[in-house]
Amino acid sequence: VTTDAPRGIVSTPAIPTVASHWVFPEVRRFDGGRLEVAVFNPGTTTAVFDLTIGYENPDRFPQPEAIEVRVRPGRETLVDLTDNADAVAGVGLSIDLQRTS
Repeated sequence: VTTDAPRGIVSTPAIPTVASHWVFPEVRRFDGGRLEVAVFNPGTTTAVFDLTIGYENPDRFPQPEAIEVRVRPGRETLVDLTDNADAVAGVGLSIDLQRTS
């Protein structure tokens, strides 16, 4: 069943505490909508993360390469996945963000 994209803004806060690994299950990108992940680094050194997209049906949609995300100390970085060909519109996916250094 295909339905229209939701109207308005949908925001899902993660864990508001320092961590090195976050998983956002059951994410969906809709045509006409934006898919963005904001990452804040409260530390004193640059943090490097791998952002990986995974699908409910990996046989149909193989896992793409990880996206490297660098966040300077005391800063926030916004990762916009809207135009990323790996974030297929209308298909359930998960976002995994793992700190690598």
